[in-house]
Amino acid sequence: MLPKSPKVEMRKRRRDTVTRRRGDLGSIAVSPRLRVAVSFLICMMLFTLLAACHRDAAQSLTRAVEAWDSGDYKVAAEEYERYLYQNPAGDKAADARFQLANIYYFKLQKYDRASANYTAFLEQNPSHPNASLARERLAEVLGEMGRSYEAIAEYENLNPQDSSERRRIRLRIADLYFAGRNYSQALTEYDKVIENVPYDDLSEQAYLREASVYHIERGQYQQALPVYQKLSSMSADPKLRLRAMYGEAECYAGLYQFEEAIRTLRAIKDEAEQADVSRRIADLEQQKREAAQARSGLQTNEPKRAAKNQNTNAPATEPAVQNRNTAPRKTRNKGEVNNSNRNASVGQNKNEKARKTGNRKSANANAKKDQGKPSS
Repeated sequence: MLPKSPKVEMRKRRRDTVTRRRGDLGSIAVSPRLRVAVSFLICMMLFTLLAACHRDAAQSLTRAVEAWDSGDYKVAAEEYERYLYQNPAGDKAADARFQLANIYYFKLQKYDRASANYTAFLEQNPSHPNASLARERLAEVLGEMGRSYEAIAEYENLNPQDSSERRRIRLRIADLYFAGRNYSQALTEYDKVIENVPYDDLSEQAYLREASVYHIERGQYQQALPVYQKLSSMSADPKLRLRAMYGEAECYAGLYQFEEAIRTLRAIKDEAEQADVSRRIADLEQQKREAAQARSGLQTNEPKRAAKNQNTNAPATEPAVQNRNTAPRKTRNKGEVNNSNRNASVGQNKNEKARKTGNRKSANANAKKDQGKPSS
């Protein structure tokens, strides 16, 4: 063998020194025991981290419930938000989001956030036991935000099995149309609430809204009268009966049936209302007298108008027609006179011209004769 050069030996000794100082890293990296130990350590760290997060999320949920119970709804909302951020798919996430939406709706009146959380709850939990209630509250929130037709769409998506619940939802839909001043559709929906059912609280509310549409919004007193009469005769609420009787009296007055209006007001026996009733009756008596005076004035003036029409109709028109007929005749006669005068003057001018021409010719002839004679 050839001896190694000094430089090669030096590099080899240097490598050996570095290897001894660092240790045999290759043999350490492939050690099974160390691999297991490192994996176990990583798992323990992850487990500890997850446990800490879970413990913190559970604490947030506990703090949210405590804040709700103590009436600190802003803190409760913040803790529910923190819990859902830390544990969005947890077992209690659906209930936490539903409760968060309720806080924003009922307690904080932050309707945009309530709408967002109700919508997220329905998208993530369509079969949840509170899904129908969440959809109804979403419709209510949209109505509060002025988004009536979106609210109506959410109500229409509800399909309760109980007939009373269906009527209650239909009443909510009708009220939204009423609030949107779509009175025709509102009346249609109110009719669905009251048709083929006995008088109850739901039908009472529908009748009251119908009377308001006919009486106040449209001035259709004849249509409003039977609705007010039903309310005044069938309602168990004294205040509502009183309101219906006042409305009935106003409708009679609007139809100029003042005696019926006064009779309806006198049927009000509440002592606290007697001063107002007396004032209204006095006003109706005054309106009744004014209406009677207006009718008598019309009846008095009617014969005078008829006589005036008779005097100004047939006799007054014939002379005018005659004058109109004779005026053109005079105009035509004057025109004829003017034409005849003009023709006469034209004739005179022609004769004068002919006379002058003849005189001139005779003068020329005489001159020629004189020229032909011998001079003396």
